[in-house]
Amino acid sequence: MADEPQQQAGNAVDVGAPIVKPADPAAFFRALVIAAILLLVLDVLLGTLLWLPFFSGLLGFFIEGLIAGGIAFRFARAARPVSRHRLWVGILLLVAISMSGVLYSEYWWFCGRVGRPPMFSKARNVILQKETDEARRLAALSELSTESVQRFKSYLSESSPPGGALGYARWVTKSGVASIDVRGETQKVEAGHRGWIWPVRTAIGAVLLAVGLALAFDALKLTTPVRNVLLPGEEYEEIED
Repeated sequence: MADEPQQQAGNAVDVGAPIVKPADPAAFFRALVIAAILLLVLDVLLGTLLWLPFFSGLLGFFIEGLIAGGIAFRFARAARPVSRHRLWVGILLLVAISMSGVLYSEYWWFCGRVGRPPMFSKARNVILQKETDEARRLAALSELSTESVQRFKSYLSESSPPGGALGYARWVTKSGVASIDVRGETQKVEAGHRGWIWPVRTAIGAVLLAVGLALAFDALKLTTPVRNVLLPGEEYEEIED
């Protein structure tokens, strides 16, 4: 019986570890807002890089995460330490926002492609032959481009409701091929990444973006700042293998 108090003391939980309170807990939220803005700006560029050959445009997702996360990290340092759960909730929220931006950017870029040469080349040749005045010729070509884009958007609304960016996602996953009629000319519109390739490519991009953001934000879990360089005059420690 005399050993019982000692046994209970041995099973006691060590609660001596200090609890570190962040200097500014709201700094992490502000950093997420900054990161979201940066991601949406970079999404405009990334939407045009997705069509690079051999899916090399996917590397842009990882780089995008590092850039936006690295800049936002400087604003989030006052919130250190950030719990792992809170950190990943923020990362997943940023991924959802950014992927929505990428989808809209890709849709906007693809629609613009429908209105540019060499699409509807016959109708363009008719305008070039008919209009002798330079200003009127440029205006007519611009009107043809606008009409082509609107016709494609109408096709998405009819074939893949509700149209817009969501309709584009449905269309490119379902077939990615369409025939558009403008001024008596039928033009085949075809996405480079279509069918099952599109959602798989997009999912890989989302994972790479999350990895980039996680690497940029990883040090927020620590209670003290870390650095991988020595200050002038600072001693170093040798690590034996």
